[in-house]
Amino acid sequence: MAYKNKEDQKAASRKWYLENRAKVIEKSRLRKLENPEREREYRKKYYNKPSEIEGVSQGVLQRRKWVANNPEQYKLTNKNWRDNNKEYISEYNKKYKAKIKNK
Repeated sequence: MAYKNKEDQKAASRKWYLENRAKVIEKSRLRKLENPEREREYRKKYYNKPSEIEGVSQGVLQRRKWVANNPEQYKLTNKNWRDNNKEYISEYNKKYKAKIKNK
């Protein structure tokens, strides 16, 4: 049933999403895995779209805005990534140090 009031529609849509969040995220993840080429094209078209600032894409501006509005979540995300990728970081650092030594 269509809502005449856009605010009611928005509230109902948000309520449905919150109730089915896990299902929506899983469906989205599977869709991206099924068609990776489509996802790459989407990223090229929207994330890398040029902005008014020369040399900065709209996706980068969106990310900067999100980081500015969510500093605690940003720090937590980075911390979680570092905790989950300790071997990768260690390996990278060893290669980087060896590269510097050889200069």
